[in-house]
Amino acid sequence: LQVAEFDNRAAAARIRQQTLTTPWHVGMELEDFAGTGIREGVDTLQTTISLGRVFELGNKPELRGEVAQAQAALVNNEQDAKRLDLMAETTRRFLDLAHAQEKMILAKQSVTIKHRTLEVVRQRSKLGKAANADLSRTKIDLARAELGVEAAEHLITNARQSLARMWGDLDRDRHQVSAELYRLEPVPDSATLDVLIEENPLLVKFATQQRLAEARIRLASAANQPNLEVIGGIRHYNLLDDLGLVFSLKVPLGSQSRARAARDEAVALSDREPLLIKDKKLALRSTLMGLPQALTHDRHVVHTLQ
Repeated sequence: LQVAEFDNRAAAARIRQQTLTTPWHVGMELEDFAGTGIREGVDTLQTTISLGRVFELGNKPELRGEVAQAQAALVNNEQDAKRLDLMAETTRRFLDLAHAQEKMILAKQSVTIKHRTLEVVRQRSKLGKAANADLSRTKIDLARAELGVEAAEHLITNARQSLARMWGDLDRDRHQVSAELYRLEPVPDSATLDVLIEENPLLVKFATQQRLAEARIRLASAANQPNLEVIGGIRHYNLLDDLGLVFSLKVPLGSQSRARAARDEAVALSDREPLLIKDKKLALRSTLMGLPQALTHDRHVVHTLQ
């Protein structure tokens, strides 16, 4: 997530770069010198100083900026998805630690109960009311309960370290967490699940990809209008010591055919996005719609055990 700041800076710089217009250029041209015959030396030299620029028609810089902005939004969507994944993983590790701590409480309670049971069985054995086998089984049960405490300690240590790694700081592996493990939240209804589906980062990402594809279509369509290269300058004729103006206009041919191929590609990529969104929605709905039944069953199990 710390890298995200640099990604955002790079995206902002990319937007500025794509919206830049073509630069002016200065040129100098020397002709008819250092040849043979009358062009020997520099008597017939022609020197041209020119200023020129390529003019982009069709508002191409702004359209490139729209593409760069959509790409930056896509980066933000990916960062949002990573944040949610990180939050989910942190929550899972937090609950693992809370669960391990609860296991420790139950394990210690079990040891206490086993100690009391052992004392009762030992007294009954002294009175001849309990067999030696019962005393041995009770001691084994106590040993198992003590091993359960040791196992719970290992679980807590591992869970603490796992949670501390989410902050990149293993010095926090001695902290305790607190959670209401026995408080049951209400089961979400279908309307709530529909809202969650629409807010899913993957669907938001697909929507951004759709806008990116549309921006690329507009940029590809703008290529139908060819760029114009205009050059103007002044020429000096060394032989007569005269000056003259020069002007040049260059227009590329075949712009529409090249633009058509690029636009067809952009349209094809744009047309696929609604299908991807529909497929992802169906997958998410299929996954989420099974959760209410599972949660309802788990709540029933918890209430029964309580």
